[in-house]
Amino acid sequence: MSGTHCRYYWAAWGALPLLAGLMLLSVAKGSVPLSLTQVLGALRLLDVPVSEMIGRIVIDLRVPRTLLAVLAGAVLAIVGGLLQTTTRNDLADPFLFGLSSGASAGAVLVNHPIR
Repeated sequence: MSGTHCRYYWAAWGALPLLAGLMLLSVAKGSVPLSLTQVLGALRLLDVPVSEMIGRIVIDLRVPRTLLAVLAGAVLAIVGGLLQTTTRNDLADPFLFGLSSGASAGAVLVNHPIR
């Protein structure tokens, strides 16, 4: 690997622990503040007794929300990279192909179904 590619490779792998830490913080923060110990106990990564309510909050509400946010961010990054690669333009944006207008129309159709 050349020097530049090697640097990007290690930067990408170095960002994964940062992402994991931010995901844990995202699960811990909310209307019911939880400690990282409680979160890790609810995820069964730590042998700590956790109440059923905290377990349900973490597993049923916060983890799916966090995973969906990470997935949405990854998809947006991929689409942005594809737009820039397709057009060979570093400043390509969703308005270039009308993607924003199509997304707006889709959002309207989902929220107001045709009768």
